[in-house]
Amino acid sequence: MAGRFRLFLIASLALNLILGGLLVLVPRQRPPLFGGLFLVSEAIYKKLPAATRDRLNRELADDREAMRRTTERARTARAAALDKIAAPTYSAADVEPAFAAYRQEFETLIGQAHTAFLQSMSELSFEERKTVVDAIRQQIVNNQQVAACKKELAQPLSNH
Repeated sequence: MAGRFRLFLIASLALNLILGGLLVLVPRQRPPLFGGLFLVSEAIYKKLPAATRDRLNRELADDREAMRRTTERARTARAAALDKIAAPTYSAADVEPAFAAYRQEFETLIGQAHTAFLQSMSELSFEERKTVVDAIRQQIVNNQQVAACKKELAQPLSNH
């Protein structure tokens, strides 16, 4: 029982590291606030009119630099946590502070992105904000439809 629980914790940790790594390793060519947690995905960003994209880019220039620095700190913290796990001797008590530092930087990054998003929205016109929100809502619907299809495909076929 304890072995299964420990294996589950390790698998959960690995999944969290992978997902966190994907969010932290955002290429610089992407939209200013890329990712599900940041509200504006690349697909949504591409649907925006060029003028709106240009305004968002100008509005978020300073924020991107701050987020880039936070991203670097998160990468460093993640690397330190992984180094602690890979050390010849393992102690959860030694690893936890490294993961706490990583988690803090990741949460800071999300907060910066949300703040930047909200500030940028105040600079857009009603029509531009509506375009952004409509695109986000459509992406949510699309994601729900994809999830429903995947769930349906995972069901065993009936003998009808």
